[in-house]
Amino acid sequence: MIKIFKVSYSEICAYANAAKRERSIVSDQTGLTWFGAYDNGVLVGFGGAIAKKGSGRIKGTYVLPEFRGNGISKYLNAACFNFLVDEKKVCIINAFVTTDRNRAWYLKNGFKEIREKKGIAYMERTV
Repeated sequence: MIKIFKVSYSEICAYANAAKRERSIVSDQTGLTWFGAYDNGVLVGFGGAIAKKGSGRIKGTYVLPEFRGNGISKYLNAACFNFLVDEKKVCIINAFVTTDRNRAWYLKNGFKEIREKKGIAYMERTV
């Protein structure tokens, strides 16, 4: 059973290089809140959220290849989205999306694709 928790950047560092190779943005940015997906106590994915001046961004969602296709990214994106809306009270949420599966989640959840460049879709939702 997958459980989602807030985590520190140090908990996801081991996965940073693999995530960067797959174009996922992973960095220890000031103000970024990370969420980890755990399967039986083992970190199998993570995603981050940051809020600044009334807007927020979902960043760096990554799931280990052997755990993909199980909805984990969907749960991480939802945790980030709910954090930005409920805790940070943002009114505009942005995301850069690199996969069709993630794009489908954002579109299904009220985001609009603003533009696409070099395989990266810029998504936005006003709440």
